[in-house]
Amino acid sequence: MVLGMVAWSAPASACSTSSHCYAEENSFGGTNDGAFGQLDLTCNYMPNNGNFVNTEIWDSNDSSTDWTEVGVKSGIGYDGDYYSKEWFWADSRPNGGGYHEHEIGQTATAGDEYSVETTYIGDSEWVIYGGNSFTDIGTSTSNPDSSSGQTNAGTEYTAGSSSSGIRDVGAVYNIEWEGSNGAWHDVGSSGDGYFNGWIGGSYNASGSYVTWSGPC
Repeated sequence: MVLGMVAWSAPASACSTSSHCYAEENSFGGTNDGAFGQLDLTCNYMPNNGNFVNTEIWDSNDSSTDWTEVGVKSGIGYDGDYYSKEWFWADSRPNGGGYHEHEIGQTATAGDEYSVETTYIGDSEWVIYGGNSFTDIGTSTSNPDSSSGQTNAGTEYTAGSSSSGIRDVGAVYNIEWEGSNGAWHDVGSSGDGYFNGWIGGSYNASGSYVTWSGPC
């Protein structure tokens, strides 16, 4: 557990398409039936060079075998196409065909803030909310609830250094998790900061938000 501010100065890291890097809030424990956050897209850009950068939230079980995510992508998608600040959601369902990624045909605006949410509705289904107007943008099926799970929020990227042309500065504010009774709770001191790449940042437990600062 971490109380207050967690800051970290990132070392050099070999981030790549086979070894993703993160600057995020990370929390474990308890029945977890949803995640919520407000994405701040100060900078989110990757040139068309085979890498990607996401600003997003995740909700998963403790073993990270079943999960959902929603956010904004720049760079190469799973389909091999190039995107610039494209809204997407994805899930991992070992009992439902593995990894699936869905771009929804909406473009976010750098400098704006957007609400996102993934929530369990029963019968192994999760509804995903996001996009430019916080609407239902997809449903993950064959995906059980996270009876013991984790909530994550932040950025995911594959570029090994700033020379890739990446621009990645942002935050996720008001990070919350949902209990099995439908009540929402601030992540608060149940979360901490996880920064495994060369982009550093900090997690603020009292405010339930994470910030990071790469090139912009």
